[in-house]
This record gives sequence, C-alpha cells and structure tokens, in this order.
Amino acid sequence: MPTTLTIWGRRSSFNVQKVLWALDEIGLKYEHRNAGGSHGGLDDPAFLAMNPHGLVPVIRDEEGSVWESNSIVRYLCAKHSRGNLWMDDPFARSRGYKVEFAKGSVKQAIQGIVGSINA
Repeated sequence: MPTTLTIWGRRSSFNVQKVLWALDEIGLKYEHRNAGGSHGGLDDPAFLAMNPHGLVPVIRDEEGSVWESNSIVRYLCAKHSRGNLWMDDPFARSRGYKVEFAKGSVKQAIQGIVGSINA
C-alpha cells in the first residue's frame, strides 16, 4: 500500500525546505498544504491537534503526525531509506548528524551572503 503523506508549511521556510528536500531525495509522493506566515492556519484547532506548538513543518502519514524538521527528516529516512539515508550503524549515522547540527551556521552564512548581495 503506498504511503499517504501530507506536509504542512510554507515553501519559504528553511525548516520546511529541509523536509521537502528529504522527501524528494527519498522519492516519496506527498501532498503539500501551505501553512504559516501569510498562509496562517497555525492556530486552527485541527493543526494544533497535530502540533501543539503551532509551528511548521508538520507531516502526517498512516502512523500519525510528526513535527520539528530534524525529527521529521530522521523519521522519514529511518522509515523509507534504511541503508541509504538512514544507516543502521550508530557511528555511521552520527556522521550525518554533523550536517544537521551545522545547519545553523550554514544558514547564517548563506543569509549573510544573500543579505550583502541584496544590500
């Protein structure tokens, strides 16, 4: 049975982009629903039932809802990409986490470059 997966969030959100990238790398089909920013909807009771923090991204599949971008990416990789994007060996898997934790500094560097170009 194919997975039915829906993601909530706006494409301009860095954290939503991370999840969309993972979905595309894995090759999963999904439905995208705009939420957050000018799209609103984060205070809707149905959305808050999926994520009581009221933030994007959120995904929902046949198992339930997952929120927080890094948790979502780990979940998707563990469920759909074992041995490729999700390594069974804990040490090998830890090497991938370095990218995840470095994203803050990478994001700041990119924003600095883009900001200086737009100035």
